[in-house]
Amino acid sequence: MAEVQPWIGSRVSVAQLKTARELKLVNCTEDSKRRHFIGGTPPEYWDTAVWCDVDAAFPRPVVRTDEDPDYVPTQIIAEQFKVSGFDGVAYRSALGTGHNIVLFDVDAAHLINCSLYELKGINFDFQECANPYFIQEGK
Repeated sequence: MAEVQPWIGSRVSVAQLKTARELKLVNCTEDSKRRHFIGGTPPEYWDTAVWCDVDAAFPRPVVRTDEDPDYVPTQIIAEQFKVSGFDGVAYRSALGTGHNIVLFDVDAAHLINCSLYELKGINFDFQECANPYFIQEGK
């Protein structure tokens, strides 16, 4: 539910679906870490580097607007997966530990049930991620 980034008081519809057939998905759920090399990535790591970037791109939250070009790269990649015969993409959640599945064909799954939820609150968890800095007076 967090994936749709609702505000407090908004309602989110959650459905349980059953696939209509066996599906062929692109699995972008691997949490691989990209290696960084001085002088550039050696050719033997190019495939891994590209898939690490794809893995990182799909869960990145983007607000889809007409002026927002950040949505375009994943849309193009997903469209290429679709024309290559895949039924959808599985990717990690950017907001939790779960996974998301996007299906390209709405008829690839059938609705079993649906529930409506209302967002009552949000919990934030902050952790310092860098050393603090101090300003010396007179400098």
